[in-house]
Amino acid sequence: MEDALRRFRGRVLLILSGDDLTAQEFKDVVARSRRWRQLLSGDRVTRCDLPGANHTFARRDWRNQVERWTEAWVKNL
Repeated sequence: MEDALRRFRGRVLLILSGDDLTAQEFKDVVARSRRWRQLLSGDRVTRCDLPGANHTFARRDWRNQVERWTEAWVKNL
């Protein structure tokens, strides 16, 4: 995944849920990897974290927040 993201030249919106084992594993990998941290700190990657949200953003307020972030990100392309 890191290699693919490194080769991709477009902009990326990364939204991570806070109460999600998959997202936590990803965060752990990033924390241990200088290459991942450098990649995600670039200006073409926008990262948004939603504490408390589950993997599917099951609550309406979580989905609404994801929608707002996505809309703002798309408008700034």
